This record gives sequence, C-alpha cells and structure tokens, in this order.
Amino acid sequence: MFLGHHTLTTDNAGKMALPKGYLPFLAAGLVLTAGFDGSLLIFPEADWRALAERVIGTALTNGRARTLRRHLFANAVRLTPDKYGRIPLPHHLRQTADINGELVLVGLYNYLEIWSPTAWQSVQTQPSETAVAWEDLRI
Repeated sequence: MFLGHHTLTTDNAGKMALPKGYLPFLAAGLVLTAGFDGSLLIFPEADWRALAERVIGTALTNGRARTLRRHLFANAVRLTPDKYGRIPLPHHLRQTADINGELVLVGLYNYLEIWSPTAWQSVQTQPSETAVAWEDLRI
C-alpha cells in the first residue's frame, strides 16, 4: 500500500531511489508510464496487469479507448529496482513530466504518481473540491 508523498531527487543518470517502505511492493517488478495531468504513474506488476486487462477489454472501435491504450502502453516500461532501490526514469518520461532533478512521489494506495514540484503544487485541491469526491462515494 502506498500512502503519503515524498520529495525526492534524481541522480545524474536520471535514477530515482524509491522509499524503503515501498520496496516490498515493487521488488518483483513494476511498470512506469505516462500519467495524466502531467504526471507519471508507477504500478506494481500485478496491479498493472489488472489495469491492462480492463483497458484492452474496451472496444477497439472506441476512439477514446484507442487513445488511452496508446497513451498508457506506448509510454510504458517494465523496471525492477536495483539493489539500492533505484529505478531509472527514461529521458522521454522525465520530459513528459518536466522532471529536472527534484520530484514529488505520491502514494495513491495501489499505485504511485510522480510529479514535478511545480505541477504537484498546481494540482493540490481545495477542501470544497475534495468534498465532491466524498459525495461520489456516498459515505
């Protein structure tokens, strides 16, 4: 389970060290891909497979579904953390998310988002906007 957020940096080779608490969930492998709103996404392998099955289950004739497939799958890379818990962030994905050294890693329970600090600040929601999501859950 991934919770909280961490401000991290990449090294000169574009590698990011994952928080130690996350490694047990990612040690067997993960998938990194382009996300939404300027983010990158990290999924443990099993969660990636579950998402991929849902995405490929959409009709090939659906234009929005084809666009989503291209966005997720064409940008995806399979990775395994090295013995120090680091993963490389490929150059094209760093460019996509405007990552230039510092980044924010955000835990969203079963996956992670990577943001540039500036983009992360801009997507922070106000309590009134968050309340809408709570209403959607009918809690």
